[in-house]
Amino acid sequence: MIGRSLGHYRIVEKIGEGGMAEVFKSQDEHLERDVAVKILRSRSIPDEATRKRFRKEAIALSKLNHPNIATIYDFDTQDGIDFIAMEYIAGETLSETESGTGIDIDRAVEFGIQLARGLGAAHEQGFIHRDLKPGNIKITPRGILKILDFGLAKFFQHHDDQTARDSLKMAAGIAGTPSYMSPEQLCGDTLSPASDLFGAGIVLYEMLTGKNPFEDVHSQSVSYNVLHAEPSPPSGLRGGIPPELDKIVMHLLEKKPKNRYASARHLEQALSSLRTAYRTRGTAPRRNRILRWFGFSAQSP
Repeated sequence: MIGRSLGHYRIVEKIGEGGMAEVFKSQDEHLERDVAVKILRSRSIPDEATRKRFRKEAIALSKLNHPNIATIYDFDTQDGIDFIAMEYIAGETLSETESGTGIDIDRAVEFGIQLARGLGAAHEQGFIHRDLKPGNIKITPRGILKILDFGLAKFFQHHDDQTARDSLKMAAGIAGTPSYMSPEQLCGDTLSPASDLFGAGIVLYEMLTGKNPFEDVHSQSVSYNVLHAEPSPPSGLRGGIPPELDKIVMHLLEKKPKNRYASARHLEQALSSLRTAYRTRGTAPRRNRILRWFGFSAQSP
């Protein structure tokens, strides 16, 4: 594909590959900008009915305009090749950033807030991601988190109830990464935004500890662990994690969807409140040190 053009997108280099598609850095020759072109494998869109449904959902996804979501520009077919053109994001994936050891706790909280904001925007437009994992999240050089690869995303609500049922039937339990799937996804049940919140819990856990909570817990079967095992809280693997943050992560990892946060907005509020509380606590010792430097007591007004 290198050097070939699809529409007005000239393929430059391969930058990624997954079960559904290959991704190439490309040049938009009309607007003279870099884009990412995702070329879908033929089995991803096996017939014209699926292509029409995918096109309809790609159009809806293109309207998701949020700083924490990679924007979709176009969906088209040329010479039997189905492809999506989307925003090209420079930087590292979260899996590359954490490098198996985790990241600073304050950065993890900040990225968690950005992740919740992006998910909240998608959920409010009727989309669930279904494959949330560090490899599908990118951190730009400016520290902005971007959710990538809504290629597995599906509507969970439509004006057309039959379309909704068809979309969710396709969505349930047929695609994704087992160690990042929610219990209901592994069981093939109907999905809701709560499934993405479970994925967000796994991502937060990995940011804090560098480890997936369901790998090598009690069983060699990751799927069994997701369904039945209770992982240790993050603080059991790393010192210095506030108990409030432990509570947030474990709340996201509840087996039953109804026991998790009610929405991504509630998760954002919980993490923002934690960040504010710890910033406030951190200012008092600093203020007291400054007062002592100038010869005042810590109790001085």
